[in-house]
Amino acid sequence: MTHTMNQTDFGQTATDQLRNRLAAAGQEHTLQFWDQLEPGERAQLTAQLESIDVNRLNCQDEGSELDLDEATLTAPDQIKWSADSSEDESLVKLGEQMMSRGELGVLIAAGGQGTRLGLSQPKGCLPIGPVTGASLFQILIEKVVAASREFDCEIPVVMLCSPATHRETIEYLDAENWFGLPESCRHTLCQKTLPAVDRKTGRLLMESPSSLCLSPNGHGGHLSELVDCGLLEKLTDAGVTTLFYCQVDNPMAPLCEPGVIGEHLRNEAELTVLVTPRTSPEEKVGTVICVDGVPQVIEYTIIPEELAARRDAEGRLEFRAANTGIHLFDTAFLQREANHFSSLPLHQANKKVPHIDEQGATVIPDEPNAIKFERFIFDVFPRSRKTLVLEIDPLTGFAPVKNADGANSPSEVQGQILQANRAWLASRGLRVDEGVPVETVPMLTSFTDPEIRLGRRVA
Repeated sequence: MTHTMNQTDFGQTATDQLRNRLAAAGQEHTLQFWDQLEPGERAQLTAQLESIDVNRLNCQDEGSELDLDEATLTAPDQIKWSADSSEDESLVKLGEQMMSRGELGVLIAAGGQGTRLGLSQPKGCLPIGPVTGASLFQILIEKVVAASREFDCEIPVVMLCSPATHRETIEYLDAENWFGLPESCRHTLCQKTLPAVDRKTGRLLMESPSSLCLSPNGHGGHLSELVDCGLLEKLTDAGVTTLFYCQVDNPMAPLCEPGVIGEHLRNEAELTVLVTPRTSPEEKVGTVICVDGVPQVIEYTIIPEELAARRDAEGRLEFRAANTGIHLFDTAFLQREANHFSSLPLHQANKKVPHIDEQGATVIPDEPNAIKFERFIFDVFPRSRKTLVLEIDPLTGFAPVKNADGANSPSEVQGQILQANRAWLASRGLRVDEGVPVETVPMLTSFTDPEIRLGRRVA
């Protein structure tokens, strides 16, 4: 008698195959509540489990942390860029012409939530303008809009979100009409997730009977998503040759500054990394270092103390190129390396992760109990054939909002914005009385007039 496999048989066979695969990896506990789940819950859990490589999470990922003991470490060659009227006009012209041809796109990493800052919205919604109250989103997008109007071009913006911020980011930007950005230039991209595992056992942690404990897969995950959804190809087909990348928490990022773009083009770089000088050996910041001649970002957690403190003949820190998270990527470079994005190293971080136990009861840990995994965008840097390290002035180009109080707090960043604006006005002979707040407005930027290139309407 011939047996015809019905839908129930097929479903059971697929479940058995999944169960066998999980058992082989020591992760069969993830299906312990299977019989209690509704069909939709089973589908959700199955999709989560099938999307991950459980074997890869069971071991220390090769290459996730560099072994610096045998490597030759040298400081990278750097070019210093200053955003003032004395900069090389030929560089400015290169950047202006490139934008006028419609060859620039912008990536803004906006996956962070504002909870640490007391904000119930995505971090990009934080009002940071010291006079206008403009949000981080508004300040950065208006820089793009100002450039597109000045150079009569379209500059697409890709807002790189996380699952926690994607919907709210779209709702916020749509309500604000994307601050004047044309509809054809509006894009959002949501990164995928990776599961957390127990620090001691390596077992996948469960958030509920039907869901793993998941978290965003890091800013490196945006690269594979950019390829997988076809957006990189779409941008390239539209003529975009360079993508300007920055973090949403840095309102002073020099987005669309022609001089920066001009340096990237003049040096025929596939990748440009913007850095600022490290201020002390103890500074908790990734540093651009040449490892066996190849520039890459080394996390502060693995730089030996002796190297971090080493100084050159002029008394400066030898390894002083602090990564700002501002980069320029050639789209041809990203397309060439696209096949490598999904296999970037998985970096591990010890975190406190609430979860359920084997009885389904919620466990709230008092100390780090789990390992989370992330991919970092800078792990693609060593694959660049030509990397430019460009030093910018932190006063005018780098002011990230990280903490509610103290260093890198909103109040400190607002103070830096005011200081930079006052310095700009003073350099042009305009005195502002002490204590008078001044803010510049990106929408009224003049990129082409050297006398007021960085000047905006003063608020």
